[in-house]
Amino acid sequence: MSSNIDMQHLNLAGQVALATTGSIVTNTITQPLFTMKSRIMVGQPFSWRGLYNGFIAVTAVDIITFGMSYATNDRLNTAFQDYPQGDLLAAIAAGALPAPALAVGEGLAANRQVHALKYSQLLHRAFRPSGIVMTILREIPFITAVFYLQPKIAKNLSSSSEESPIRETVTQMTAGAAAGAMAGLVTTPVDLIKTRVQTHEQGISIARAVNEVVTKKGLRGLFQGGSARCLYLSAVTTCLSTVNYAAPSRFPSSLHKE
Repeated sequence: MSSNIDMQHLNLAGQVALATTGSIVTNTITQPLFTMKSRIMVGQPFSWRGLYNGFIAVTAVDIITFGMSYATNDRLNTAFQDYPQGDLLAAIAAGALPAPALAVGEGLAANRQVHALKYSQLLHRAFRPSGIVMTILREIPFITAVFYLQPKIAKNLSSSSEESPIRETVTQMTAGAAAGAMAGLVTTPVDLIKTRVQTHEQGISIARAVNEVVTKKGLRGLFQGGSARCLYLSAVTTCLSTVNYAAPSRFPSSLHKE
């Protein structure tokens, strides 16, 4: 059984409830890693202070974007069920659709983490088009890892169709960690540039941000903060996989499809 299958048993209200649960649990656990990753990517030294800066913004936006992703993935999985790789196409669409909203939330959160300014001072940075474009390019591989890659890995790890709940949960967590780490490695350059264009005080283009990084540190500089991002996404996908697997069965019947 995959976490993706469990989500498809929920109606729209159930998917919103799952998105809310997943967002709160995931961000509560992983926000310090997100802050560390953002600071490393802009060249700031590590600090224990303000590790939960931007928590409200990113959690609120994640509730919206997770809900959009779950609903989109569910409906397109049904629509594409007769197509080859229909589940992959559904996952790609589920990553692209909510990405603009996510870009705004992460733009607010990243600037809170890096500059510790008030939200009213950060809105124009959060809406920078370059940041939104880079978020779309980054989010498609991540959501694909959550909805497509993680269930595939979990299926390969399952020794039988009748595993115990504890063993199945461990399988889902392991698959989530692996899928998240892979997505983190692949998307580090995109996330690095996204973070830099969103947090720059005057605003810079994508091309200029890439040129600055490559000029100072070479192509390897595009993977600055890669370890922190892999760890962060591994933790995020593990949390989401666990919530997506365990939570639906505990929701009331009104949140399930008839």
